[in-house]
Amino acid sequence: MNWVLSGSYLINILGFINCNSMFLFWIMLELNLLLFVLILTCAENEGLDKFKMESLNYFIIQSFGSILFLVSFSMGDSILFSINEGILVTSLLIKLALYPTSFWVYLMSNKLNYFCFWLLLSIQKLPLMIYLFSLDSNMVLFVLSLNVVMGCAYLIVSLDFRQVLISSSIYFTFWFFLSYGVSFSFYLLFYFIYTIMFSLFLFSYKDPNRILNISSDSIMVFLFILFLLGLPPMPLFFMKLWSCDLFLLAWGVPFFLFIFFFTFLSLIGYFKFFFWAFLKFKDLNSESLEKKKISFILTVMSFLFLASFL
Repeated sequence: MNWVLSGSYLINILGFINCNSMFLFWIMLELNLLLFVLILTCAENEGLDKFKMESLNYFIIQSFGSILFLVSFSMGDSILFSINEGILVTSLLIKLALYPTSFWVYLMSNKLNYFCFWLLLSIQKLPLMIYLFSLDSNMVLFVLSLNVVMGCAYLIVSLDFRQVLISSSIYFTFWFFLSYGVSFSFYLLFYFIYTIMFSLFLFSYKDPNRILNISSDSIMVFLFILFLLGLPPMPLFFMKLWSCDLFLLAWGVPFFLFIFFFTFLSLIGYFKFFFWAFLKFKDLNSESLEKKKISFILTVMSFLFLASFL
């Protein structure tokens, strides 16, 4: 990817900050779409036809989201406000690859190189999430709560390295939303720390078989596991605690129980994946064993392991 394209992309991302109208935001979305498609097509010289096909798929999906966004903008403050709001939120969910429109990113994940995959799950989401979180809507709260549920479900059933990272991104969207409710600067700090750790893990461990390899790099893997799990002494634990403490005052005990339950489920998903990685590294999982059986056994093992600490 040349410097001109890189600079144009960064300028476009920064340009979202100055958007003060839906129409201007839509224009920036279209520019962003074109730039990212160029990044996909210029990603690698080898396998260019494959990347062109993925670029076309991405363009079609994102264009559909843009059309919905434009329709919502065109409707304005009509008497069908709830329908308009639903169209707007749906368009943002499509572009952010959040449930129930997250299917396309799972299908594309293993066909992208690591840089495009990283960009899709990190910087590409930042301006869209800010816009989604800024909507004062109960619908936003509902769909993000639903993404916590489905993100945990995806984590538990996923054994593929990239699909686990996608599911983690879906799950963490709700935590980004909570941090945004604390303050905008707190949200940016939360997102920045998450992106840094996500980047280090993705680019350092492209082969999931190396995740639990006993080497000098094991400390980095261990720290990343603690980070994803939100366990002390990682900063994510204290940031989550701060976010929950503020919203507990507003939403009460049911909110705390909701967060605690699905945090526990997410821990099961993460532990299950790292157990799976360990089995792959040690060649303990025979090809003759069915993946569903292994997945079920690992889920039970993870649950029992975590339950022993409660």
